[in-house]
Amino acid sequence: MSPGTEVLPTNGSKEALFTLPVALVDRSDRPLVLIPDRNLEKDYLTGYLDALQGISSRLVLKKGRAPKNSVVLAGYLFDRNEGDHRGNVQELVRMLRGIGARVNAVLLDGTPFAKLKKLTRPGLVIDLAGGWRGAADLAETCSAGCLAAGLPVGIEGTSRWIRMVGSALGLEEPAEAFIRREVSGLARMLEWILPRFFTGKSAIAILSLGLEYGKTLRIHARGEDASDAVAALAGLVRNRFQED
Repeated sequence: MSPGTEVLPTNGSKEALFTLPVALVDRSDRPLVLIPDRNLEKDYLTGYLDALQGISSRLVLKKGRAPKNSVVLAGYLFDRNEGDHRGNVQELVRMLRGIGARVNAVLLDGTPFAKLKKLTRPGLVIDLAGGWRGAADLAETCSAGCLAAGLPVGIEGTSRWIRMVGSALGLEEPAEAFIRREVSGLARMLEWILPRFFTGKSAIAILSLGLEYGKTLRIHARGEDASDAVAALAGLVRNRFQED
């Protein structure tokens, strides 16, 4: 487009300003992803998912039949390429591999688009955003199933998540075996951590429970001074943490 011979009126409208870059974009082989301008209507999470949906629409599926146990994780909020997010993604992949699943891709996980765009067809798209339309669209494109699983949070939540995925992939037995191994190892870790880092700490831990008036608090203790510790804590609660 030549500014000397062509004029594209925009009149300051949102729609025209959105289409202007499309007309001026470099026509090389670099990918172009269009993202709706909804900054006055939605929040940043919607913007992230809009961008992710634009990216997923540009993926090119490799030919071939999808193995039933192959998955794509879609909708992970990878808003920065730093250690905590990379660690979260690695743990998700580890758990899936632990039940016998094959992870074809994670949308997004910091993988360059040039590598990501050549997607191996999955048998299942796991929607980590829990009801995101883009995951359903991707699953339809791939002729794959779609599971709105959300994110695994906490011990019970993670166990439910693994069972849900295992059931969708026909890997129920490996999923149960994986949960047993993980919980067994976690119990040993907690037995070591709890007495070293949480025993005898301040009442802030109790206050953070968010107890409302009329609720019941059960206190259990073990050890030589267990009775004295329970009595002291019970007295602290009865005295309203000495706030009166």
